[in-house]
Amino acid sequence: MAQKQIVPPVTEKINELCTVTYNNKTYTISITNLAQGVLSESFILPENTSGTVYSFTGEGCDIIRDTLSVHTDKSYLKDNALPKRIYNIFRELQNTEEPQYIGEEQDSKDSIFSMGNCRVTADKTVGFIKKIESSDGKLILQFEKNDN
Repeated sequence: MAQKQIVPPVTEKINELCTVTYNNKTYTISITNLAQGVLSESFILPENTSGTVYSFTGEGCDIIRDTLSVHTDKSYLKDNALPKRIYNIFRELQNTEEPQYIGEEQDSKDSIFSMGNCRVTADKTVGFIKKIESSDGKLILQFEKNDN
């Protein structure tokens, strides 16, 4: 009997809408991850964060809100600031050379992996990431598949 092929989560070139729960607050964010270390987070909801974009490249971070913008280095944001936590999680996922397979969801459609300090749920046939949960349980990213 042939061994079952496990499809790892796809961590590159993500352009997805997701619901983020952080410290019991919910946000809607569009995340664009073009390459390792290049990540953009566009906040959509709630209203008071709508239109705010955090773009991380190299050691720099651009923060844009309406017509205002600032360029700084990543150390400007505290490690527990939501945009930086998301950026750090994607960096960590991309630096995990071999995700540790944990098992399947009960419905058998998704695989579960341990990657760095995260638990990642991904579609078992194509590797589309559906959910990322930090090990401390304070940050959960729930992705909605769009066909862009």
